[in-house]
Amino acid sequence: MAELPVPNFLKNFYYSGESFAVANNRLYTFGDKSENTGRHISLEEGTFSLHESEEVSELEKMLFRADREFADYLVAGFNFIIGDIEKLRGQLKSAEDAYLSISDYSVEKFIMIDVLNAYNHRTGKAGIDILQEISLAMPKPEDFAPKNHIASLFGNKAGIAAHKGKTFSLEKYNGGKKHLRVSSRKYSLKPYKSLKQLCEEYNEVLRTHISSKMMAEENKLLNVLDAINRKKENVEKGIDMQKNYKKFAGKGDGSIKVRKLGMDEYMVLLSVPPYIIEKDSRYYYFREAELGMPVRSDGHRVMVLEPPRVLNVPYKHPFVYTSGKICYGNFDWSKNHLKFSQWYSLSAGRGEKLAKGIAEMIRRGKILLERGYVGNPIPVNLISNCDCKIAEDSVNAGFYALNNDISPDRIIKND
Repeated sequence: MAELPVPNFLKNFYYSGESFAVANNRLYTFGDKSENTGRHISLEEGTFSLHESEEVSELEKMLFRADREFADYLVAGFNFIIGDIEKLRGQLKSAEDAYLSISDYSVEKFIMIDVLNAYNHRTGKAGIDILQEISLAMPKPEDFAPKNHIASLFGNKAGIAAHKGKTFSLEKYNGGKKHLRVSSRKYSLKPYKSLKQLCEEYNEVLRTHISSKMMAEENKLLNVLDAINRKKENVEKGIDMQKNYKKFAGKGDGSIKVRKLGMDEYMVLLSVPPYIIEKDSRYYYFREAELGMPVRSDGHRVMVLEPPRVLNVPYKHPFVYTSGKICYGNFDWSKNHLKFSQWYSLSAGRGEKLAKGIAEMIRRGKILLERGYVGNPIPVNLISNCDCKIAEDSVNAGFYALNNDISPDRIIKND
């Protein structure tokens, strides 16, 4: 890539030889001493009026906007990324169209895909809505203009003045004929660095600033590119799941499955891995549980028949009856925005809410098994009567978990 062009207003004054001053981040040009502007500068050559011009930050914006070479540099730097983004967006749109063309709402697909995704807090349907906030327009040259960066050249000085090859710094007034006056402020003039040196120093300040801004803009666009690419991969995975949904049954963290019970009845299944409950500094082991929640479907709608229950009975547990029913106490199921024995549509939009509701219902069964003692509720069976105590301290409980391939995060405190 070509060398970074740097629009620099000091360079323009250096080459033109025009006299100027910068005070308090504003540019002033020299005029005839007879003009009464309320501002003047006194030098060996005489006194000159000062014409107020733009603030330096606005001057830089205009200069950056007008610099054709800099604008072309930006186009060359960002066009290829924006081109890649637009190309990938087109591919994402095609993938989304393909996904929608093969989608249907059979209850098996609904449970194996939508409910599983809802249980694991992910979505199988992807779009680009969240990317709409990010502008993909070519960055404007003026957006790279600095804000008062010229002050870094002056240190504790108030500004500079340049006239006939001489440069002066503006400092606190301490008497003398050489001075600059702007409104009620008066500054002494002291010989300073050459204008050429100041141009070179400011060039480096601008170069660093522009490079940093360009990197930030590039990273923003690359993040958009990455986000669209990940969404495209999700949609393509969704297409695979739609075409081959049966191979996904029981896969993933949630292990959601579906079992057909009859013509229009199904069981939504969730496997709860073995776990250890810590209660009152004692440790109790519980084997894997298979939760099931019966649903009915007419092909276009789904009805949840009853709360999740344990299917692999007998299952001794403080909150499980001998029949496998779970004691949920006074839990308010309407929190999941679903009611038992009521029809809910599988259509797009509504189906997503239904999937989330079913996922949260069966998750409640898992929570009750693993954390039902939290808050000291009254159990169906005392945990001491479940014949499952394995240890009276954390060390031995840890050894038991290790020897039985139970993950440490499956030791769950219930106090």
